[in-house]
Amino acid sequence: VGHNAFQMWQSWFDTHTARAQFQQMHEEQHSPSWSKPYEGWLKINMDADFFENQGITTTACCVRNSHGEFQGAQTRKYNSRIPILEGEGVAMLD
Repeated sequence: VGHNAFQMWQSWFDTHTARAQFQQMHEEQHSPSWSKPYEGWLKINMDADFFENQGITTTACCVRNSHGEFQGAQTRKYNSRIPILEGEGVAMLD
């Protein structure tokens, strides 16, 4: 299970790294900076990604505390093509 989770995370990371590099090369990027949550709160950043050709949807999240310290992460893979809005909703539920 741990090995599969790592492979899914690595695939997600590689995809997002490649996407970010492509965007930087082809357009001026104005990415918002991360802002920490209130003291004692956690902040969860989540995303969904869609691989149309493979018929796969993935979701991922990263949790940080009010000091910006990593608290945990999760990835999931769905062997189906979920619509974009639904995929983003599934990412929130995961």
